[in-house]
Amino acid sequence: MNLPEFRELIEQGSSGELMLPEYFALRETTGDPFNLGGIGNIARHFSYWSRVAHLIGNADNVLDIGCGCGLAARLYRLRTEGRVVALDREPALGIAQALYHTPDVEYVEADLMDCDLPEGPFDVVAMTEVYEHLPEDVGLRVVGQIAERLAEGGRLVMSVPFEAEEYGNQYHARHFRGAEDVLCEVSERLSVGTMLYLLLDRAAILSREART
Repeated sequence: MNLPEFRELIEQGSSGELMLPEYFALRETTGDPFNLGGIGNIARHFSYWSRVAHLIGNADNVLDIGCGCGLAARLYRLRTEGRVVALDREPALGIAQALYHTPDVEYVEADLMDCDLPEGPFDVVAMTEVYEHLPEDVGLRVVGQIAERLAEGGRLVMSVPFEAEEYGNQYHARHFRGAEDVLCEVSERLSVGTMLYLLLDRAAILSREART
């Protein structure tokens, strides 16, 4: 799958006209293993992954934290000839390997609740729709490890859903009301010269350079 094909998939998926056959075949037998919900939410995830791929640019080494179904890592592999590491816990990692196994992607089984991240350095670390699932102390520890593993001038690319605290989501450990909360909390823990990119809906991207 090349990038123009992927963009076409996102555009068609947004209108409900196209669905990924491999993923939806899986849902027929296992339900919704990644809790992506309907086609609109799935298209939103695809949009995030596409923008991460664009931000990879000429990066050599990429870490995908919470790789889920594995499609994102497959796309990132198309953007770099360097190292691509896809990290998640079981059963997600096993499903990713079965669904979208991609040559030259390192699949690492790990639970962010109690693990160390793979050794870097990484030019790009992607963490889309993951941070909100982590309790605050775990999330801050993971960000600290990311800071240690980002190469000089490296980029952390994140997406986080924003929602009213009273709404709640049984899969979310934290609720973020706005982008500034995430930008401040994360960027102040990164190393000087590295960049944080926060992906928003409607193709918007906020960025902040670490200065601490």
